[in-house]
Amino acid sequence: MLILCGVLCSSAPARRASRPRDLTALETTAEWVRVARLWQDLMDQAEHPYSRPDLFDSLAERLEAAEADLEALTKRTAARRALLSHELAAEIRALLRERFRYLRERSTPTPGGVRLNELEAAVESSQWVVEMQLSVLRKAGPWGARPDEKLAEAARGNLEYELTFLHHHRVFQAGLLGRLAEISKQEQAGKTVDRTAFEAECERKRRALVDAYRKRKLPRVRVVRAVIPYVLALTQRPAPQVPAALSHNPEHE
Repeated sequence: MLILCGVLCSSAPARRASRPRDLTALETTAEWVRVARLWQDLMDQAEHPYSRPDLFDSLAERLEAAEADLEALTKRTAARRALLSHELAAEIRALLRERFRYLRERSTPTPGGVRLNELEAAVESSQWVVEMQLSVLRKAGPWGARPDEKLAEAARGNLEYELTFLHHHRVFQAGLLGRLAEISKQEQAGKTVDRTAFEAECERKRRALVDAYRKRKLPRVRVVRAVIPYVLALTQRPAPQVPAALSHNPEHE
């Protein structure tokens, strides 16, 4: 039911995000082309999860390179202005990491008996929905073989909601790790920490996040809204090959 709701339901009609002014210039850079090729290779892997599990070794290397490319696009050089904000670059980088991790785990058969907690199960379902919506957008969007604007519009709305949930989960996890580090530091200093109360608070927040996700009542996130046009550009337009001159000579990028 959770997966079906993520695929078929929408709390409100999706509004198409306007195309950012710098996106056209961004798409001509060698860095963005490399990121787009990795993004779409991950989409190919999602459609055939068990075909090439060994492929993830090379994809891991390209992921590191893509992160460096995204960082480079946030900086001004003698040849061009900064084309991507640090906030957007961080969001795209996080999406790439999460997609890579999910697809790598999916490509390896899971041993029987592995149980996920409620939030972990929701995250896995959400990641599954994300890959499905990306596939729909690639096929139904303006560059697909059979464009279907109505279907693409629904997919955009579903995709934004799932990315909103994953963003909230990412923030929750970062806060949890930060609090754990703080607790460990206090304990090392000889202070008494009520870990039972901490764990109870974490469980309360965990359940609240899952409940809001299932009821489609998650607060919207500005950066997720802003990143959607970039995600669409990575998904819908075929990624061209990187010219050799651009690959090796930053002065010509």
